[in-house]
This record gives sequence, C-alpha cells and structure tokens, in this order.
Amino acid sequence: MYNPTNRSLGPLSGDAYEILLTAIEPSEGIAPEKALGNLREEGFSDGDAEFAIERLLLRGYLYEVDGELFITERAGSSSE
Repeated sequence: MYNPTNRSLGPLSGDAYEILLTAIEPSEGIAPEKALGNLREEGFSDGDAEFAIERLLLRGYLYEVDGELFITERAGSSSE
C-alpha cells in the first residue's frame, strides 16, 4: 500500500489527484488522454495537466500498465 502523506505533491498536482480519484475506478485503468481530458474539463491548461500527471506518476500516486493509468492503492483502503 502507498501512503500519500509521505510524499508532498503541491497544490496543482494535489488538485489533479483529487480529480483523478473520482475519474479512475480502483480496479480499472484510464487512458492517459482521457485523464488529461478530465483535468482540462476542470480548468487545467494542457501544460498543467501534463505536468500534474507526470508528477503523480513520478511520486507513485499513479502507475501505468499497458498504456492505462491506475491509482495506487492508498494506505487504509481495503482491497477486499
């Protein structure tokens, strides 16, 4: 499990993470283009959306498998 309190994101990436938490089902992935689209719909510029997703990937909040983005399981969440 990943504990997001261990790695600060900053306000931009933090806001993006909150948006993507609702956009990405825990057991399903989302295409990066769709994730970018979700952030743009919430007012992110292209550059800010790309930066936020890259930072989320680098910090371990998101991971990519076969071209799909997934939310890393958070500490305290149940996988049962």
